[in-house]
Amino acid sequence: MTLRIPSATTADAMVSYDVSDSHFALNVISLTDALAYSSAFSNGYATPTAGRTITFTAGLRDGCLPSTL
Repeated sequence: MTLRIPSATTADAMVSYDVSDSHFALNVISLTDALAYSSAFSNGYATPTAGRTITFTAGLRDGCLPSTL
């Protein structure tokens, strides 16, 4: 018996913005949130991916913080 895992196409997106000494970024992994598998095993088990993940990050460039806090 041959086991098959359906194919899947995923899309990721990232947008970032730099203003003055600050950096902002928004990352979205798996825009469509479709079921996909990261690995499969000969015993018939498969590991699904995490699904849609959204991450927002913000940061300052070095030297932007006051020297005395």
